[in-house]
Formats: sequence, C-alpha cells, structure tokens
Amino acid sequence: MTQTEQYLYRYYQLERLKSVANDDLRRAVAEYNERAESLLKPKTMTEPQGGRTNRVSDPVQDAVVAMVDTYLREIKKAEEALNKLIAEQDSISETVEKAGLNVMEKSYVLMRYFKGNRTWQTAQHMQYSERQANRYRVSALQKIQSVMKDGR
Repeated sequence: MTQTEQYLYRYYQLERLKSVANDDLRRAVAEYNERAESLLKPKTMTEPQGGRTNRVSDPVQDAVVAMVDTYLREIKKAEEALNKLIAEQDSISETVEKAGLNVMEKSYVLMRYFKGNRTWQTAQHMQYSERQANRYRVSALQKIQSVMKDGR
C-alpha cells in the first residue's frame, strides 16, 4: 500500500472516529442537561425577619457545581476532538479536489477510500472490471500524489 493510499484510507477511519466522537458529545451533553437541571436549582431559606430569601451556602451544592463544570469541560473537549477530525477530513477532501480527477477517478476514490468499499465492490458499482477500475485507481493516485508532493 502506498503512502497516498494510506492518506486516503485515513478519511474512512476519520468517519468512524467522528461517529464515536459524536456519540461521546451527545452523551456528555445529555448527562450535563440531566444533572444541571435537577442539581443546580439553588436551595433557599426564608429569614424570619422579613421573608427575604437568600442562597444557602452548601458544600454539597458547591460539589454539584464543580461536577457540572467537569461536564462542561468534557463537552468542550469532545467538541474540540470532533472539530479536529472534521478538519483533517476536510484536508483530505481538499487534496482530492485539487488533484483534478475525472469523474471515474473521483468515483473510485469516493467508493474505495472514503466509503471503505472493497476493490471488487468498487469495480462492480462502477460497472467496470476490476482491471479497468484499477487503472482508474492508479491514475487517481498519481494525480493525488503529485498534489501531495507540491504541498497539502
């Protein structure tokens, strides 16, 4: 496998990692919402002299606030991880776009490297023999490699 192919396969790996990062983000947001809504309601007490209410300083409440802050940091970390994956994927897509592939070469790259299809599946979907599909593969890789050499 060439370095160019490894670079392109990274796109499919990133897609799977994005799915995991999205799940992590959804879980963190759900946990935050669940805990923040029920636990951050301030406890109050009524003073006998005028019926005024004041927030009670409570170590448990302070611990809950710290815990919720931890969820917020976890959410931010998950968002940053997801954004990093998206940026890397965009970089790969941009490299492919700069290569100036024809329709069949682009189709091969999308199916084989971006969608993770096997060689025979890609050829079948393109309605070409594996040999002809391989010609598109070689041509596409050469063009992409030249873009990579010129600088991503």
